[in-house]
Amino acid sequence: MTQGTLTLSAVAERLDKLEKQNRRFKYAGAAALLLVSAVLLMGQAAPVPETIEAREFIVLDAYGTPRAILTATESGGGLSLHDPDGNVRALLISSEEGTVLTLFDADGTERVMLEATEGGPGLYLRDANENLRVGLALIEAEPALGLFDRQGNIVFSAP
Repeated sequence: MTQGTLTLSAVAERLDKLEKQNRRFKYAGAAALLLVSAVLLMGQAAPVPETIEAREFIVLDAYGTPRAILTATESGGGLSLHDPDGNVRALLISSEEGTVLTLFDADGTERVMLEATEGGPGLYLRDANENLRVGLALIEAEPALGLFDRQGNIVFSAP
């Protein structure tokens, strides 16, 4: 009987070892499965849409300041570019009447305007007081050039 008891306790001991080993294999398998799943999921990139539709897009800098705004309206669209202080520095507007690009200095003063409208194309340069100083345009398919003094008086024109 002693030998039978020893054998039974030896079997129980071996069974206990096998159960512990089985638990370790289960934990290791679960950890390996979790690790492989994490690696596979991290490699998944979000799909990039081919088209994004909206009435307005605002691009912000790292501080949350709008740096570019693209807007659509019923009559056209516009794009404004802003400096770090949020001031408009460039404005592009397109409408049924034509397209106008306006450039502003650091003080927000309109300095340059380039237009292509129903009346014809034109380029206009203004001083720091927004006085027109140079105008170049095609009026009814004829070129026109005007140079102006600080008071707005014509100092030269052609034709």
